[in-house]
Amino acid sequence: TLSKRCYVEPSRVLRPTEMLSVSGSTRESQRSYLLSINLKEGRNLVIRDRCGTSDPYVKFKLDGKTLYKSKVVYKNLNPTWNESFSFPVRDLDQRLYIKVYDRDLTMDDFMGSSYVLLTDLEMEKVCELSVRLDDPNSLEEDMGVIMLDMSLSLRDRDNERNSVTNRTVLSSSSLQSPLAQSGRLSESLRKSQLWSGVVGVTLVEGQDLPEDGPGELFVRFRLGEQRYKSRNQPKKANPQWRERFDFNRFPEGPGVLEIEVWNKEGRKYEECYGMCEVDLSSVLPNQSQLFTRVLKEGKGRVVFLITLSTCSGVSISDMCAPPLEDPQERENTLDKYSFKSSFRNLRDVGFLQVKIIKATDLLAADLNGKSDPFCVLELGNDRLQTHTIYKTLYPNWNQVFTIPVKDIHDILELTIFDEDGDKAPDFLGKVAIPLLSIHNGQPICCPLKKEDLGGLSKGNISLELELIFNPVRAAIRTFKPKEKKFMEDNPKFSKKILARNVYRVRNLYRAVQSTLQYMKSCFQWESFQRSLIAFLVSIAAASALSPIQPEFLAGGSPSQGNRCS
Repeated sequence: TLSKRCYVEPSRVLRPTEMLSVSGSTRESQRSYLLSINLKEGRNLVIRDRCGTSDPYVKFKLDGKTLYKSKVVYKNLNPTWNESFSFPVRDLDQRLYIKVYDRDLTMDDFMGSSYVLLTDLEMEKVCELSVRLDDPNSLEEDMGVIMLDMSLSLRDRDNERNSVTNRTVLSSSSLQSPLAQSGRLSESLRKSQLWSGVVGVTLVEGQDLPEDGPGELFVRFRLGEQRYKSRNQPKKANPQWRERFDFNRFPEGPGVLEIEVWNKEGRKYEECYGMCEVDLSSVLPNQSQLFTRVLKEGKGRVVFLITLSTCSGVSISDMCAPPLEDPQERENTLDKYSFKSSFRNLRDVGFLQVKIIKATDLLAADLNGKSDPFCVLELGNDRLQTHTIYKTLYPNWNQVFTIPVKDIHDILELTIFDEDGDKAPDFLGKVAIPLLSIHNGQPICCPLKKEDLGGLSKGNISLELELIFNPVRAAIRTFKPKEKKFMEDNPKFSKKILARNVYRVRNLYRAVQSTLQYMKSCFQWESFQRSLIAFLVSIAAASALSPIQPEFLAGGSPSQGNRCS
């Protein structure tokens, strides 16, 4: 196979020197082509996280639809993917958009994009591309490049029936059906969401930390996009925290737990005393292991416990195969949470199955009067989401989610968003359901509410819930503190906040300038009445602040009077 190098700029695509025409006649336009892509790596990508790195992944879009989404590479500005995929194309007179995002817990940040004209690719030849990223709304001049190989080939009928790709096989009909496309992407989305284990962390204490100066100490933990911030402790050499929390561990997720010790003075100033890391692959499963790690900057030590445990209660499946409708699975689940098993695993309180069937009459978030809705399911710190269904106000997801329950007093939150490309998703509606109010197996239709749950939004969501839990474990958990939400202390640059702060400073400057100008006009007697009033007020103020002593009015000091007598 011949290999050619092409350099793709954000505004245009350079043609190779020898180009074969692949469009023109009616006969050729009816052909089906196979576009094969090998996503290799990124170089010198932009920083989007506070720690000076990013968690990049790549989306490929054609005709407004997401065709492929790569895996996330954590904490790397030069990520390596080496992912191959292909999909059929009928119309070559269009652009394939390549967009890079930084993965975050709440909202993914845009890292730049570019595009490739399909008509600029050579038939039956591999073209090596260096795609330079760009963002018109960003101040960065160099946002890095994405390295990939692309090849275009004709597809005959046998290839259309038997085409197999390394990662994903896309049918030509799926390009015309948003629902089919969403179903195709749901498999990769499912793999990226399901956690296979739980990392239990107990922050015990700090040792030999600096205790000079004012302030309070706290510790930040990070595992991929999951973050936790401990409570503040008074500044001393050996602060005691005694806090416990959990992180979810994903099969393809990061394997390094990061710990940072911070000193906080007042509301704004924070200083990092140092950090350390733990490679989770070295931790034995189902055993509590004590760590005493020296901070890299040498400013003390931090003591903590780590326990790795497997988790089998989370899953995503289609409506045709809900886990609890399998008799054997239901029997095993009921036995797991039966009264006789109450003291086997006190932290595993129960099991929740959520069927997200459909939503109706949603808000129209796009200019075409439609939306691209997806639903996010949250229970405590656990978060799952459906695939996106494009250009509809009546999405039918028909997906089943199962989540382990840690606290029977938790509230299940389902939020519907509109996918908005490079921007943050638009809020469409929300539902909050306390676990104790669930009626097993009963289909319900809940009206969507506003983000603060204070009023009704537009639309409804159809669900079916089933909860199985152990009452003894639930009662014991009731007397323990409620689990904290993962905290994401990762502020991003916001033009709106910057403009608002500049506006406030400008108004304050104008107010001070106006006051000084008014005082200056009083001293210059520009207005006789105003200056006279100011003069009298200043005399009265001076008299009040410096009263004349009676002896001075008598003509001398008391000592002088005594000498004369």
